[in-house]
Amino acid sequence: MPTMFIVRGVPGSGKSTLADMLAERTENCIVCEADDYFYDEDNNYNYNGDLIMEAHEWCFDKAYKGCVANKNVLVSNTSALEKHVNKYIALAEEFGYNIQIITMQSTFKNNKNITQEVLDKFDRRFCYKRFDLGCGNND
Repeated sequence: MPTMFIVRGVPGSGKSTLADMLAERTENCIVCEADDYFYDEDNNYNYNGDLIMEAHEWCFDKAYKGCVANKNVLVSNTSALEKHVNKYIALAEEFGYNIQIITMQSTFKNNKNITQEVLDKFDRRFCYKRFDLGCGNND
């Protein structure tokens, strides 16, 4: 049975680094990060806040296609709110996937030039709750 890994945390917490390490060690794995939407063909990061919803739709669609193809799916996004995580939990459950949620709680240097003010805002609104899977109360 394939697995959906949901790696979440504030910017600079090591999500992408962990996602890359997990992907290297996980057979038949697709990595889905909304941030990837903002990289151009020369691998330059060009964030545009006006396109954030489009980036997350693109990321979810990539995860959906990975499930359809029966691949292991690794989603690595901030996923600050419970509803952001629940969307991927529902997708994984729809396809009968094992689910692993990893919440990063470390702070490293962020490599996307995000200001400390924005980082503090993310940290204040981040939901650090534990997700109890399989008990029917993930709403």
